[in-house]
Amino acid sequence: MEKEKLDAAIVLKDYWRNNDRFADLFNQALFGGREVITANGLTEGDSDESTVIGHRDGIPETVGRYRDVVKTHDDQIDLVVYGIENQKNVHLAMPVRGMVYDGLNYAKQCKALAASHKAAGDATDMDSDEFLSGMKRGDRLLPAVNLVIYYGEEHDWDGPTCLGEMMDVPEHVRPYFNDYRLNILNVRSADGLDFKNADNRSFFSVAKYLYEKGKNFNVKDFDAAFPDMRLGHETATAIAAATGSVRLLESMKGKTKKEEIVMCKALEALEQRGEERGMEKLDQLYDYLLSNNMHDELRRSVSDKKYRRELLHTYGFCDSAVMEISL
Repeated sequence: MEKEKLDAAIVLKDYWRNNDRFADLFNQALFGGREVITANGLTEGDSDESTVIGHRDGIPETVGRYRDVVKTHDDQIDLVVYGIENQKNVHLAMPVRGMVYDGLNYAKQCKALAASHKAAGDATDMDSDEFLSGMKRGDRLLPAVNLVIYYGEEHDWDGPTCLGEMMDVPEHVRPYFNDYRLNILNVRSADGLDFKNADNRSFFSVAKYLYEKGKNFNVKDFDAAFPDMRLGHETATAIAAATGSVRLLESMKGKTKKEEIVMCKALEALEQRGEERGMEKLDQLYDYLLSNNMHDELRRSVSDKKYRRELLHTYGFCDSAVMEISL
């Protein structure tokens, strides 16, 4: 599995579609650890928020938006729509984007209620106000609650967290202004939450470690931090997608989806493979320099690591393994 073949967006969507992970995520991120959402109460929702918003000259006007993950939770008391948006970068218009998603969702719910009354044949019992919307006074929409997961490596979310932060709202207008607040979870600082799901605990703790240590982390240090850690293939893939870790991806080669990966052993094996491949590339470089009478370059490359890497890259002897080991 190579980094360029890993579609991070699809991997992360797939990871959070799991009901146990999804429920645990919201319970910890939004509800202070209380079991507000149960995995058994979740059903897959429609991530397509596209709808017809009107007609102009007989032609329908449409708006199309797609959420990353949507689930409906029904515990016989509350019925709520929950959604996830995965963000690798700060989106400076995220409050507007979230507001549009919710508005389209509520518009779809209104249309569905009107259609259900029409199909049931009870639209004729509506008064004039009800007939205007196609809804009855006792109809209720499902509230939508959304969580933005931010995977930024260098800093927490520093973009707007509500609609009001995107504009200058006069004080005399503020009491009448409808703000729109975002729920944001910063992955790099979320490991302090008491996740109950083992996959989520591993996901956030390892992701933070990789953010802090960088992509060329030391295997022995990793082993000390996570002794004998075992990751399911899906969790390891999601961590790699979130952090862009080539080393973690390389350690997963040849593994099936059901196999657990003992991280320290996998990384040690990877480091050994990388060193072997790196030495082969280095030998090829030295042979090239000798055969072309580039003796000054050869002498300098022996003691100057930065220059050696430049030569490896310049003459086409460089790959991910060479860049990740210390030559």
